[in-house]
Amino acid sequence: MNNSILIGKYIATFIKSDDFINSQTGGRIWPLIINKKNDEIVYPLIVYARTGDNISYDKDGRIKDDLSITIVIIDKNYERSLQLANAVRKCLEYKTFQDENIYISDIRLDNAYEDDADNYYLQTLNFIFTIQ
Repeated sequence: MNNSILIGKYIATFIKSDDFINSQTGGRIWPLIINKKNDEIVYPLIVYARTGDNISYDKDGRIKDDLSITIVIIDKNYERSLQLANAVRKCLEYKTFQDENIYISDIRLDNAYEDDADNYYLQTLNFIFTIQ
C-alpha cells in the first residue's frame, strides 16, 4: 500500500487528538495556509506541510517512503510556543499507525529550530514519517 501522499490528513488528526494542543490552539491546525476568520488571525496556531519524499527501492519495487514533514507553531507568547512545540513532539514522536490506507511505521524528530517573524515566535519541527 503506497498512499504516502495522504499523510496530511493523518497529521491533523494526530495533533488534534492532544487535549493540551486543542485547548491552546482552539483547533487552529492547518495544512500550508493559515485560515483567517474575518481577515483576523487568532494565535496560537499550527501549520504543517509535506516538504519532501525520499523513496527507497529494491529489485522488487518500493520498500518505503521517508516523508519530510515540517510543522510550525506560531504564537505571540514565547513560553506557550515552546510548550506547544514540546506537546507536538510528544504527540508524534515514535508514533505508529495503520489503517486501510496507510502504514506509518515510525515518526522521528529530525530537526527543530526557532525564529521570529513580525514579532511572532515560530517553533519549527521537522519530522521524518516512515511509510511502508
